[in-house]
Amino acid sequence: MSKPLVYVRMTLALAMLSAVMPAKAQDRTTVANFLKDAKTNENTAMIIEAAARGLEGANVYLEVAGRPLLYCVPKSLIITGDQYVQIVTDHIARFPEMGDYPASMLGLVLVASAAKSFPCKTN
Repeated sequence: MSKPLVYVRMTLALAMLSAVMPAKAQDRTTVANFLKDAKTNENTAMIIEAAARGLEGANVYLEVAGRPLLYCVPKSLIITGDQYVQIVTDHIARFPEMGDYPASMLGLVLVASAAKSFPCKTN
């Protein structure tokens, strides 16, 4: 299976998982605890990477549509899943209140982390 197809499937799996999990079950785990678990749990790390790859896909869509990007990674840089976990971990160290968000808000914390780490230049 090609790598892009794997990422599409992981993103879809994350979306389906989020949709079927009861809100109360999702909200028991914080983003900070989810990140800690990702350090030792490959499945949790894959969920974070899948969410990040979804954001990359959204950025590609926005770029093709001629719209402003969510964040701007240098073209020469490819971010690994472990690096996304570290980017979010570093962001939460600077903004601890985001670590207390429910894990269901991971996407918001991911995009905030990426936007802060890789801001787009304004013209």
